[in-house]
Amino acid sequence: MEKMDLYDGNKRPLGETIGRQEKTGPGTYTLMVHGLLINDSGQVLSQKRVETKTNWPSLWDLSCSGAVKTGETSQEALSREFKEELGLDLDLKTTAPILTASYQQGLSDYYLLPYSIDLAGLQIAKDEIQNVQWLDLADLFAYLDQGRFVPYQKSFLQALFDIYQAGSEILPD
Repeated sequence: MEKMDLYDGNKRPLGETIGRQEKTGPGTYTLMVHGLLINDSGQVLSQKRVETKTNWPSLWDLSCSGAVKTGETSQEALSREFKEELGLDLDLKTTAPILTASYQQGLSDYYLLPYSIDLAGLQIAKDEIQNVQWLDLADLFAYLDQGRFVPYQKSFLQALFDIYQAGSEILPD
């Protein structure tokens, strides 16, 4: 069984683990990672999940995501997921998440990464992904409206794109 570390609300490890499918207790969280590859045209690489996935089968999703396993850093987990799902070797050791979001059972680190690649060059994990494509924000929102995308809040996705477009100009000097 895949194990995950437990964290407090400030993303500090608690020294405890939990099985991937187990529920966390009050004040404890697991950690997930989400990497968005964004090309030179401002489009995000999107993947269509296979129909056998437990959560959101056959829906389009962001570039890459997964659970942080016991003993991994957020960056190591995302590098592993990119390799497993898309065949990409990305060294993210010095890359910080752009933001950490909380939800009922966990925390999610979001990474926004400039990366242009020909889709034919990807080695897609057929047991996880049906297809990949580049989507701009308007297309992504259309997919959401049509029920074809994992149900993120539009305002959250808009904020991710805004943060990416703002780059280092997010905070005043």
